[in-house]
Amino acid sequence: MKHSDFVIGGSFWCAEREWRCTDIGTRTIIAICLDATEVVTSFRDSAVPEKTRTLTHAEANAEGWFNGPPYAVAERVFDEYDQIPCAFDAEGNGETSIDLSGFRHISLEDMLKDATERHKARKEKEAS
Repeated sequence: MKHSDFVIGGSFWCAEREWRCTDIGTRTIIAICLDATEVVTSFRDSAVPEKTRTLTHAEANAEGWFNGPPYAVAERVFDEYDQIPCAFDAEGNGETSIDLSGFRHISLEDMLKDATERHKARKEKEAS
């Protein structure tokens, strides 16, 4: 996708995950991931262990995690290189066909590779 394709509040797909655009900068896009959300609760008392739970999209949405600003989930910055593999939908419509092999900086793919694999495994488990 091109920078001009993004709209605040609009959804897009990247690394097989759905995202919502929350802000548009001169060269960057800011977005939140709308997939499963990991919630970690920690306590000041180190004797009390942290609690971790994973919310599905529906659960996180129902609890208001995607409401904002400010957002309860982390916002991610997509620079001009990160925007290229983004698409309008999960099937990849709108994705540009630029050869990315010459780019050194494609941090989104590296950063989300493990998360995408976990997401796929979860979806397969839910489907079975």
